[in-house]
Amino acid sequence: MKDCLQELESSLRRRKGGESGFSSEVESYMMSRKKIEKTIRRCFKNLKSTEKNIASAVDAVSMLREVKETSLEIFQSLLSSVYQPKARSSSHGWSVVSKLFQTKRVTCEAEASELEKIDAELLVLKSSKDINPVQVQNVLKGLVAFESDIQEAVEELEAAYRKLLKTRDKMAACHVRSISLPSRSHPLNASVEDQLDRLRSSLTTSTSAYHKLSGLKALYECVEDFLQLPSTQQTLSSEQQKERGKEVLNGSLLLLDMCSTTRDVFSSMKECLQELESSLRRRKGGESGFSSEVESYMMSRKKIEKTIRRCFKNLKSTEKNIASAVDAVSMLREVREKSLEIFQSLLSSVYQPKARSSSHGWSVVSKLFQTKRVSCEAEASELEKIDAELLVLKSSKDINPVQVQNVLKGLVALESDIQEAEEELEAAYRKLLKTRVTILNILSH
Repeated sequence: MKDCLQELESSLRRRKGGESGFSSEVESYMMSRKKIEKTIRRCFKNLKSTEKNIASAVDAVSMLREVKETSLEIFQSLLSSVYQPKARSSSHGWSVVSKLFQTKRVTCEAEASELEKIDAELLVLKSSKDINPVQVQNVLKGLVAFESDIQEAVEELEAAYRKLLKTRDKMAACHVRSISLPSRSHPLNASVEDQLDRLRSSLTTSTSAYHKLSGLKALYECVEDFLQLPSTQQTLSSEQQKERGKEVLNGSLLLLDMCSTTRDVFSSMKECLQELESSLRRRKGGESGFSSEVESYMMSRKKIEKTIRRCFKNLKSTEKNIASAVDAVSMLREVREKSLEIFQSLLSSVYQPKARSSSHGWSVVSKLFQTKRVSCEAEASELEKIDAELLVLKSSKDINPVQVQNVLKGLVALESDIQEAEEELEAAYRKLLKTRVTILNILSH
């Protein structure tokens, strides 16, 4: 790029006036630019092909992977700065290549960069037969400035190359490959990734607690197999990775605590539902209403919400105090993060502080248990309906048996959903415990 700029500058300096214009010089510059763009396209194509053929390895040192990915982004950004296919000019397919080299001479508010201006002025020069010396000098000035920026970039790229070469030598000396996890092309890695994708999808859709936890269980079945791989065990047990292996272990303990708390919350939720159901069944009619029963249920809910708030507070404090370590097994860390999201999602399903009712601080807790009986288009979930009906029951002195039966029906359905969730939480807890034991065994060898 610098060479073709210099050639154009030289041509412009040699011919500051005349009648023939700069058609040939600009055309030559354009041809050089096209060659550069062709090289970039080939580079992008090769990069895409390489990334497709080479499995995205789960590095033993995830920081190096992040460094690598960021470096690739930088290089692609540099290449894109001189090739923007989506912003091609209608004249001779010129690309507007102004992203990177906007020097201090050009303010952020400017509508066009120096290079965009150069492109525009060169197009005018190309089509003009009468040469304007001032215009030529303006183009030259822009080209010199841009060349200076290009030169700086060339120097920095050379320095970057030396750094990369030095880093590669150090990695080879440390035998990084001997402590690397298998590539993502391994079937077990693909299985974990597939389960993670399903979990991500479940977090963004109104799936049931059962579905979420079934997905979590399936995920940990894959993780268990993943941990049995010799290369995985080698990574976690290697001296270089001891500390990061401990982080994975600490993460599993955090997951166990979260799962245990979630399980306790759901158990408490089930109990308070059962108590309310029992109260409603005992008193199907009368004059005094259900004020005390509903108040008792509300108090139980408040206790549950207090537990959840404490859990979230502790989790936030833990995440703030624990350094975001460079995970030796980034896949396991991602599993941990997604698992925490699942548990937080489950807890949030029975506690929504931003959607609290104005009456007695009730929370609208309807996200999770939307069963097949309730369509996605419904404005309120079964739990929201129950909450609303219970508020009516609480304030009503005259009891309507039909209304009571409707509430009971909803409570039974909700209890069934919670029962399913509780069973899946128990299974998930066993999976988490088994995973933790496996990690402990690996680290103890």
